[in-house]
Amino acid sequence: MTSTGHASITATPSRLRRLVIGDHVWGRFETRVLDRGGTIVQHVLVVYPPGTNEYERGLLWFARTWPWLGALVGIGAFMLFGDVMPSGPLTAIVFGAYAAGVIVGLWLTRRIRPRVRRAIATVPRDSRPRCSDGTLSVIRRAVGDLEQIDRQEADGEVDPVEFELEWGRVYAALDRADVRPKRAH
Repeated sequence: MTSTGHASITATPSRLRRLVIGDHVWGRFETRVLDRGGTIVQHVLVVYPPGTNEYERGLLWFARTWPWLGALVGIGAFMLFGDVMPSGPLTAIVFGAYAAGVIVGLWLTRRIRPRVRRAIATVPRDSRPRCSDGTLSVIRRAVGDLEQIDRQEADGEVDPVEFELEWGRVYAALDRADVRPKRAH
């Protein structure tokens, strides 16, 4: 991990590159509506360790998206080759490729995945916030701080070292708040 990966922040990446590496070097923030009526909202904040470069972010994206992307590729393979190849070998090839994708994604991200901080807050709109994995106030504060350093860097008010220092402070605050997912034993 190096701090030299920030030189491309101000450059406008292609759509595919932005999809893979994300809009923010520090991670991502998503708000999802979990039901049809829009009464339950989930806020998900993912913060990478300071210094995470584009390559590592791309690997994390691959590991996160391969399960559904690999399933779509497998369905496509069955649709394309189902009539020209016996189903037994085709099934073995598709499942083998899917499993290989999962294993490769997990293997290549084995060192960085445990250090990624995730905070999840599930909020029913008709009552007070109940958070399954962190608190809403911690998430809001962290997102506000991260968006502020993004703006400051875009305006040239902070250099890459100051940017990474502030990113590190938010990362450490999430670590102190213990917002990492709890594992069931």
